[in-house]
Amino acid sequence: MARVRSSGALPLAVALSTAALLTGAAVFTVVRVNCHDPGKYVQHSGIVELVGGCVEQDDLPVGPKQSEPVKPDDRSAPPGV
Repeated sequence: MARVRSSGALPLAVALSTAALLTGAAVFTVVRVNCHDPGKYVQHSGIVELVGGCVEQDDLPVGPKQSEPVKPDDRSAPPGV
């Protein structure tokens, strides 16, 4: 059985076509959204916040409530700490 050597052209072509496909999907998604207020970033008190935009609070999924974190016991610390 003869081995066929790949020159690397096929993986490069697959990578480029995948990148083009993903870019096209991203452009299609952005054009289809019809967002008139893209929002802006505002910095205050050392915090950067996105103000405005097309995402409403109801669009975001709500996760389960988290219980209070358990504080580690001092006795469980390794020696020398």
